[in-house]
Amino acid sequence: MKKLFITFIAFTFTIAAYASSYCSNQVSINLNYLKAQKQIEKIETQLANNKTIAQKADKILLGLIQQNSPTITNWIKTRNLNPEKDDELIAQKWRQYFLTDFMFRAYPVNEQDIDILIEKHFNRINDIVFTKKNVSKFEKLFAQSQKLSIKKINSYSIAPEIKKNIINEIQKIKLYWMKDFKTSKFAKFPMEYIDWGIAFDPSTSEINMGLHSVKSPNDETVVAVFAHEIAHAFDPCRYQHIFKEENPFTKVISCLRSNESVAAKTRDDTLMENLIKRGKLSKELADELIKHPICNKSNYPPIGFQKDQINEVFADWFSAEVIASSSLMTKNLRADLCQENPLMKGSSYIENVDRLNKIYLANPIIGKKVNFKPISQYCLF
Repeated sequence: MKKLFITFIAFTFTIAAYASSYCSNQVSINLNYLKAQKQIEKIETQLANNKTIAQKADKILLGLIQQNSPTITNWIKTRNLNPEKDDELIAQKWRQYFLTDFMFRAYPVNEQDIDILIEKHFNRINDIVFTKKNVSKFEKLFAQSQKLSIKKINSYSIAPEIKKNIINEIQKIKLYWMKDFKTSKFAKFPMEYIDWGIAFDPSTSEINMGLHSVKSPNDETVVAVFAHEIAHAFDPCRYQHIFKEENPFTKVISCLRSNESVAAKTRDDTLMENLIKRGKLSKELADELIKHPICNKSNYPPIGFQKDQINEVFADWFSAEVIASSSLMTKNLRADLCQENPLMKGSSYIENVDRLNKIYLANPIIGKKVNFKPISQYCLF
């Protein structure tokens, strides 16, 4: 697991310098989350040094070193380690890396003893983070967000049939909790459980609850995050797939694309023909993508090429709409966005500072509440 507890000093939270004045007094991460992360890291280190896994990791490390493999040379270099002085440290870090980036990702590894160790590990950390008290709290906050989202849809001047269909999609959504790792949906994608928090799964109309779910610093932020995920049930991409009628949010989407607002980027298809010719993209999938130009796939566009940003931007916009109309609209809203979020080139997200300043705080009601002067146009329905 990537180390998450690195830059924090006891009771002191450094807010990224880029953030607006809104962030100056915010606590951006839940303190209980940080405590849980410390505990998980300790358990993970124990697993990485388990005899069965450590022996396998050490054997591969030795082989790479003997071959003078550039793989291990670059791995050592990027971590600023000295092969002549840090041999023990290199072995320790490699075991950790081997566990998370090879064993976890490759699960099931088809070695019964290792698979059982991994299953027990995931179940153990799940029990640490998602106590009955925590689960109950999240279920209540989700129900609140769902109710507020439906109320907001009802407030819009939308054709009754479209309104009914959107509300129906919202009402379908449930929270997905991992009960037993081996039989859970996370068994196919273990790192999604570790590296993600609250995330909508359109294939099942569920919101997956990963480890980072408990990261949000306050209840109003959790409700806002849930509203964001709920919006993915009818975001511009999904709307094209499940509804026949014209999207009632067309003007909002156009506004969010404009430079006066967020300037959400479009999908880059310049490699599509080349990928088809090379057999990296099937003609069937390409045809589907062409029909839905605002949709992204997990492997398309390729890494480094621009994914469409409108779906994430729209989800933030709807979340701001929901919260602005509720009693949860406080000066601590989306404090989590006060953290920096280094993005890969071509990300479907915009930077946290823009999510906060150009969407949430640009909402007239929210902006007034926190005394924030808008720096961009807010897109009204």
